[in-house]
Amino acid sequence: MWPIRTVPIMLMVTGAVNPAAGDLEKCIIQTHGSRTIDLNVLASGGLSETNDYEVSSIKFPKFEYVFNVCDKLRFSDPICVPGSTMCDRVIDSETSVGIYGSLESMIVELQHYHRNGTGELVPTIEFDSVEPCTYRPSKVTVAKIYFLCDPTAYTPLLSIKYEDYLECEIEINFASVAACIGFPLKYACGDGYACRPSADGTQTREECMSKCIDPNPPAPPTMPPPPPPVRYACNSYVSPGECYESTSGIYESAESCDTHCTYRPPKFDCKDDGCTMDPFGAFKSEEECHQSCVPKPSKYICSAGQCVKNTQGNFPNATECLANCKVPEIMYACIDDKCEEDPNGVFKSVAACEEDCGGVVTTYACVDDMCVLRGSGEYKDKPDCEAACGTPPATKYKCDAEQRICVEDSNGPFPSESSCESECRKPQSYKCSVDFKCVLDPEGKYSNESTCESECHTPADKYRCVDDKCAADAEGIDKQTCEEICIPALAVAEAQASRRHGYRCIHNRVVPVLYGGSAYKTVATACGPYKAQL
Repeated sequence: MWPIRTVPIMLMVTGAVNPAAGDLEKCIIQTHGSRTIDLNVLASGGLSETNDYEVSSIKFPKFEYVFNVCDKLRFSDPICVPGSTMCDRVIDSETSVGIYGSLESMIVELQHYHRNGTGELVPTIEFDSVEPCTYRPSKVTVAKIYFLCDPTAYTPLLSIKYEDYLECEIEINFASVAACIGFPLKYACGDGYACRPSADGTQTREECMSKCIDPNPPAPPTMPPPPPPVRYACNSYVSPGECYESTSGIYESAESCDTHCTYRPPKFDCKDDGCTMDPFGAFKSEEECHQSCVPKPSKYICSAGQCVKNTQGNFPNATECLANCKVPEIMYACIDDKCEEDPNGVFKSVAACEEDCGGVVTTYACVDDMCVLRGSGEYKDKPDCEAACGTPPATKYKCDAEQRICVEDSNGPFPSESSCESECRKPQSYKCSVDFKCVLDPEGKYSNESTCESECHTPADKYRCVDDKCAADAEGIDKQTCEEICIPALAVAEAQASRRHGYRCIHNRVVPVLYGGSAYKTVATACGPYKAQL
């Protein structure tokens, strides 16, 4: 942690500021004791063609923020007018959208690194602009740059700390060796004749600036460019529609803007990271969107060595993906005397493969636990290959009972095909099952299925009473009669006791039955002359 004071220093200059470029007194920050951090050394040290600094938007990757430190921007256009210190612009066309700050509005102080007012105090430059926010005309743009000490960052490392593009708020991390207290800096003249801190530098800043001069500087303009015409834009998200001055407005007069500016309720759409404002969104309000929208976690997949966002990805964040996502190494193998890409190959280049590929194949490779001839094999002879490759698992067999053939099966009961066939091709025998079907059975009495089927069928529709149940019997009686007389003895006894029984004559025998149906009440009426057989 830096030994810096806990009381912020605000060095705001009002009025016109016309010091030499990168020589602002307020960009020198006093820390603990007499130590200082001079941010002037970072002026116009960017790597862009204009020596400005650039960092891309996270929310809208086609846009970027261009800024300078302790100096005005070298870049300018009709919107990002000369004297601006930070603007946002379209990357491809380098066309500005709005202004985020100027030297006049620049505040340099020590601020807490966290937005809630906690954390380490770090040198900070804060800008605001007199221009209204393009998307929120009722407020102005706000930008902050946090300078972080990194003893290895002779070339500054830039990243977005916080961004709300639609609210025109941006915070940038600026890691640099120049932000370290008491670090001896040396400078070198770089591209664009800019003096920058350098690990290989040999000059002081003053020496570098006195020598690092463009021999052919651009001629100064003969007259300043005319100010852009006053134009007007419509904020259709404020009822009943609000017109405001904007250099990028589509209306040439306030009257024309007032005539056409109407209120359009904002719409929202459900994106992977939640509800966002979208003119073509499906929801009429943010609340309606939140009721249906379930944000998808940002996951990543590794594709050809690159981390790509994918909701079905197997990495929960970009850091873990980058740590494990590597470009697969292309390997080659000699197959049929030709070098081909093969993930199991042993050659790392086509040239190395071609040196050993072609002619008679005399080497072996271990493939699926088996030694096979390969032009790119690791082993010169088969015994060495088999010793390293291991013995392949023994092949087992089983008997297909329906087709009576032997087939390979890793869990089969036969260790060899011959032992399987000797058992599988034995003569078959059949038996008649209890449900009158012919089934295979080593102990069956039928030598073939046709003989079995000729005899194995349901007997004639006759039954006899066995153990209080009707069973098929060719010499028996019809099923209905059997069921009438074949009743449990207990039921008969109960029926006799209650006088609910009768008699029937079956095969010249008088048989007691439950009273009802065709039963006779007396022995005489049931069987007549056969009553002696009761």
